[in-house]
Amino acid sequence: MDTKPYYAGTADTHYSNTWNETDLTLSYTKTLGLFTVGGGYIYYALGSLNKDAPKRADSQEVFATVGLNTLLSPTLTVYKEIDRYKQWYFLLSVSHLFELTEKVGLKLAATASYLESTYADAALFNAGAGYGGYPKFDGDSVATNDKFSNFHDGTLSASLPIKVTGNVTLTPMVSYIFPLSGDARNEMKGQGLKGTASPSDRDSAYLVGGLMASFSF
Repeated sequence: MDTKPYYAGTADTHYSNTWNETDLTLSYTKTLGLFTVGGGYIYYALGSLNKDAPKRADSQEVFATVGLNTLLSPTLTVYKEIDRYKQWYFLLSVSHLFELTEKVGLKLAATASYLESTYADAALFNAGAGYGGYPKFDGDSVATNDKFSNFHDGTLSASLPIKVTGNVTLTPMVSYIFPLSGDARNEMKGQGLKGTASPSDRDSAYLVGGLMASFSF
């Protein structure tokens, strides 16, 4: 639920809140000694973001993951988008959970990613059709017909999982998201929605926060 949406080129103008994305994930993991392996499928329902488009610009991914059950729990996950954007996304993560009390923990995490696009059409992308693949952006943060192939984003995160009951956990969190390459900086500015109408003047790094509620059984 986006409570204060911004749209490209509208400076600080904001619009009424809207439910803009629903994700459905099917996954399976298994521990094999020192390793944890798994895989799955994700459907991203983005219809409300494209409600006036002739087709829904939804997205689909398959992924595989392998992690080491050791210090910092290093984990590599490989995603393949198979519907609209047609890219590979490689995500390496590390994390550690400190138990502050029986019910409260502190989790610190970091990620780094690499994005390999296999399709780009700047005209479709700039038209907002949702079918333009994943293009590389130039120095002015404008989409080109070249495919993106470089390190993408890094994140530093801190969260505070709180066990409310044996089944319910509330987790406030904060993350700093930043580009890992010049190409990523141009792309993140070009994809930015809030601020100046000139893409090259937009932000490329973001501080975000949230609250997650989970129920396990």
